[in-house]
Amino acid sequence: MTKRIVITDWEIEVDYSKTKEYYSNHKIDDDCTCTSCMNYRFNCKQFSNELLEFFEGLGIDPSKEGEFMDFGVSKEGSVIYMGFYHLVGRILDGPDYVDDKWEELNLFKINEFEFGFSSLELRCVPDDFPDPVIQLEFKAILPWLLEVPRE
Repeated sequence: MTKRIVITDWEIEVDYSKTKEYYSNHKIDDDCTCTSCMNYRFNCKQFSNELLEFFEGLGIDPSKEGEFMDFGVSKEGSVIYMGFYHLVGRILDGPDYVDDKWEELNLFKINEFEFGFSSLELRCVPDDFPDPVIQLEFKAILPWLLEVPRE
C-alpha cells in the first residue's frame, strides 16, 4: 500500500506495507545495547499517542533503530538524541538533504521531536532494506528513565 503524505515542506510517497513488513521482521536483538540506546527504547514506551500514530502512519516501529545517538545532556538534564529511521519510499517534493541545513528547514515537530526527510545521503541502510529508501531524520530531547547511570 503506497501513501502520499504532505508534512511541512515535504511531499513523500511511502510504501507503508513494505516499511511495516521490514520493521515487523527486524529483530531488536541485532540493535545496540548500550545504556543510551536502551534508554531511548525505554522512552519509546512513554511516547504520546500523537507521536506513536506518526511513526505507525509511516510503518515504523520507533524502538527499532535505523540509528540513534546520544549527543549529551541538555541544560535541564535530559538526553539530546539525534538519529534516523529508514522507510520505503521517495521524496516527491521538498529538500532531499537535511544534515547541514537542520536549523534552516521547516521541520515537523511533535512533542520533544523534530523531524525531516532525506534521500540524498543515506546512512546505515541495512543490506536487506527494500528500495527506494527515504531517511526520516530526527532530533529529540528525552529524559533519562533507566535506573542505571548514563555511560
